[in-house]
Amino acid sequence: MHFLDLFDDVLLKIAYECSAIDIFILERSCRTLRDFFSQPNRPLWLHILGELDEFHSPDLPSHIILDSLSSDELKRLAIRAAIGHANWSKPSSSGPRVTRKRIINLKNTGGMLGDLRQDKHIREVMKIVPGGTGEEFLFILWSEGYLQCWDVKKNTVIWTYPQLGTFQNEAVRGYDAEFDAQRGLLFIVVMELSAEPQDWRSPWCMKTFWLNPETKRATVYRKTNQGFAWDVPSVLAICGDVIVMIGNRGVAIASRVLKQCFRLTGVEIISDSVAVSDGCLFFVGREERDEHYSLIALHAQQLFTHPRIRGASCGFQPDNVGFSLTEELRYLRIKEPLLMVAGHFRSVRLVPRRMTWRGPPHHTTIFAIGKLNDAAISSSRIHSRSENTRFWLSLFRFSSPAGHNSSLPPTLTLQQSTSVSIPLSHPYCTEDVHALSHCGRGILASVNTLHKGTLYYAFSFEELLESRDRKAFGPISFGRDHVAPGVVYYEKYSGALTFVSKDQQKLVIQYYD
Repeated sequence: MHFLDLFDDVLLKIAYECSAIDIFILERSCRTLRDFFSQPNRPLWLHILGELDEFHSPDLPSHIILDSLSSDELKRLAIRAAIGHANWSKPSSSGPRVTRKRIINLKNTGGMLGDLRQDKHIREVMKIVPGGTGEEFLFILWSEGYLQCWDVKKNTVIWTYPQLGTFQNEAVRGYDAEFDAQRGLLFIVVMELSAEPQDWRSPWCMKTFWLNPETKRATVYRKTNQGFAWDVPSVLAICGDVIVMIGNRGVAIASRVLKQCFRLTGVEIISDSVAVSDGCLFFVGREERDEHYSLIALHAQQLFTHPRIRGASCGFQPDNVGFSLTEELRYLRIKEPLLMVAGHFRSVRLVPRRMTWRGPPHHTTIFAIGKLNDAAISSSRIHSRSENTRFWLSLFRFSSPAGHNSSLPPTLTLQQSTSVSIPLSHPYCTEDVHALSHCGRGILASVNTLHKGTLYYAFSFEELLESRDRKAFGPISFGRDHVAPGVVYYEKYSGALTFVSKDQQKLVIQYYD
């Protein structure tokens, strides 16, 4: 009997034994199988999605529930996850292949908005925020302090703040945004230069908005004119009911309604390691009197209801109010030692992802990759030439977090860990991890110290754990060029790459799934 002569129920049983990439290949083999797999079958695609591990995680933002998706949408999620993994992870001298592309016409007439470049402060210039099904919103922070929100599909600006032509003194320094699926609105928080500050030491303040992408109207939700004399946060992260503020000298946490705020004290935090997921705050830090760094998980949403030992009020005064991570939050945080003493990390990238596409109980996978200095190598007994870049990779699992109606205590465990030594691509270059996605796909930036050009290389966390070889890195192209023309952003869910053209008149979004 020919394979295509099998009954549909037999073909369906075979399909349940296949992976997403297997079904994709079968679909392309003939019209009969393409028609068969095009029929609605939610149980099949829910099963296929449930078999995907953390390295194949689908483009599924936290506000989208699987039960709300149709069979075609579930199929698209599974197939795109498989294609993206195969495209990004395969060792190739040509690097990952661009599957589709979008061009955004920036319309910066006369350069009124400034340009798109990084300044001396750490900040996010571009960010893609997933909306409803198939929607994408692109946020752009210009050098003159203007924040814009674009509808990617329609290639139109739906919001600019401060409004052009108002001659106000506001200037945005940092921001974050998320889509509220129930309201169909975008929630936006900004750190801005206030026109009328109440604190003369620092004119910076916070403001939150609700933006309707259909009507293009935004309303101010909350604002505070309290200054930030201790530091000026330039990176913001929405974490459930709290807002995490990351500055050059520490981390502060504010309530979503901007009525309470405090700093985290008693710990040395590596600022570029701070990440949020499902109401939890993750970072790499070293507590007081602790020799080693640790990965620390903190239940951010419980901080404002937790009793304070010192009895200090928890108003919006980050200069005077602090939570001692060592003393007061020992019941709200857990940690996993990394066995790296102080000074051994140059930078750390941390990305948590709660695996909501699999059956309960859900747990959070945490990808961590850090650049090591020579002291860490000698202490770890890794002997290699100085022409190498050295990285530490770890995979953690965080389960039963507070706030998910679980009676079990939270656990944070190390699943895998290794050190990797990679030869430099050029004798006059310095290399570091530029970005990392929710499925462990990342970008390595190689900066030529002579002419300052930057080359980017794609790598897979999964491949790097196995091969520990330079061959695991494939070059990324920007159109016809390999040298990045400017700022490069990597979207954490879909793995889309965004960069600005050389003339800064267009913004290109490259997809790899």
